[in-house]
Formats: sequence, structure tokens, C-alpha cells
Amino acid sequence: MRQLIFVKFLIVGLLVRIELQAKVVNPCDSIKLSILIQEFETNNSSNLGKQISKCYKESKKYENALNWHKKAMEITSEKLATDYFELAKLYFLTDRKVEARESALNALPIDASYHSKVYTLIGDLYVTSYKECKDDDLIKSRAIYIAAYEMYKKANNKERMELAENQFPSREDVFHIPKGELVQVGCWIGEEVELKFRKEK
Repeated sequence: MRQLIFVKFLIVGLLVRIELQAKVVNPCDSIKLSILIQEFETNNSSNLGKQISKCYKESKKYENALNWHKKAMEITSEKLATDYFELAKLYFLTDRKVEARESALNALPIDASYHSKVYTLIGDLYVTSYKECKDDDLIKSRAIYIAAYEMYKKANNKERMELAENQFPSREDVFHIPKGELVQVGCWIGEEVELKFRKEK
């Protein structure tokens, strides 16, 4: 059962990346991209910069997409929640997770309606960091999922909460440590969480 749940989490991670990599409606070929860049050099328009970024994202050149999106944001003093959230997704795709979290959180003071999206994205960042952040200590490793659960809880994303909860340590694994003990999640995550146990079925 736990292997099946873990496979579901791997599928979630794959779906997250597919969603982040989703193509725009109108494909950008090299000619269109070249024209957009020439127009940008003439007009220095934020909207043109964002269009160029989308073209690069479509062709999976994520570093270029990220750089152009940042350039577009620098041009205008008006910072939109959509801009920060798109920036967060591009940081995610370039595996710069600290910057992705920071950018996602920057969207919240601008538009509170992004609350669920932002905390779901942060939870996904944590889950997809398991391999790079796991520790020899089982509790610290599994605490990564507790940190993700707390983000999904803030997002009120019950489906993701359930998946994360099923990856909590079992009572048998850590019988000597009481529930509620504070555990430090290391790596780039840097969260302190209360120890929780998965529900035995």
C-alpha cells in the first residue's frame, strides 16, 4: 500500500512538471520569436518581454524564459501577482527552489486570491525535494512530507494533504519519540515542524 502511495506521489511530481511546462495556445516558432525580440529592442515593452519568455518556455528553454520574464518585470514598476507566480514556476523549472518559494510568497501581499496556489506550489517544491534533502535519520527525512503537509493544509488542498500524510513516519518507526516533538527539516527547506505519524490502515 505504501509503495502504491509513493508511486502516486511520483505521479503527482510528474504532473506538476507537466503543468508547469504546459504549452501556450499559440506556438512560437523561431521566426516569430526573432520578430518579438526585434520589437522588444525597439519598444522595450514589458508585455513583449513576457511574450518572449512564454515562447522560450514553450520550447523548454527555461533559463531563457526565466531571464526574459525577469527582464520584463524590471521594466515596469507595477508588479502583479501573476508576474511573481509565473516567476516562481520558472524558478521551479530551473530547479532554483529557494527563489521559487520567495517569488511565490511575493504574490500574496498583492493578491490574496493566490493563497491556495502559492502554498500548493510550495508544498510541491518540498515534495519534489525529497531525494536531494533526505537524511540518514528517518525522522528528518519523513519530516519533509510533514513540512509539505503543512503547506498543503494552508492551501486547503485536501488531496495533496492526504498524499503527504501517507508518507509520515509510522509509530513503529519512531516509537521512542512522542508526537508533537519539534523536528528541524534541513536542506534548503529550513522548516521546523511538529512530528506527526501516519494513520495506520
